[in-house]
Amino acid sequence: MISWKSHVMDIKNVKMGEFIGYGTSFLAEYDMRVASIPVGYSYGFSRGLSNQGRVLINGHRVSVVGVVNMNMFLVEITHAEVKIGDTVTLIGNDGDLSISVSHFGNLSDQLNYELLTRLDKDIPRVVV
Repeated sequence: MISWKSHVMDIKNVKMGEFIGYGTSFLAEYDMRVASIPVGYSYGFSRGLSNQGRVLINGHRVSVVGVVNMNMFLVEITHAEVKIGDTVTLIGNDGDLSISVSHFGNLSDQLNYELLTRLDKDIPRVVV
């Protein structure tokens, strides 16, 4: 089974009424916490996942907030215990939860094979 993982790079508090990310595409409707993930569309994480994608962190399914940037995206972690360095699962399993290639592809409007061919060749691979 394939998996794609990253880590939490940073965590910030966002006040109600503040915009998150480029182009003011996400307005915080309450005080929240967001985590920065160092993966973006240049690595194959589609901009189509802006404000709708999901990833797994510590057994929680969390939502992408704001626009996916070239080399990072943000997720809301208000109701999850998350710290810098924690593993982020973009595709694969985290406890009882999973995100399959086909689910990831459906959310990003890509075919499964298309999605896999867009993963940057510089992403380290580990064969298990």
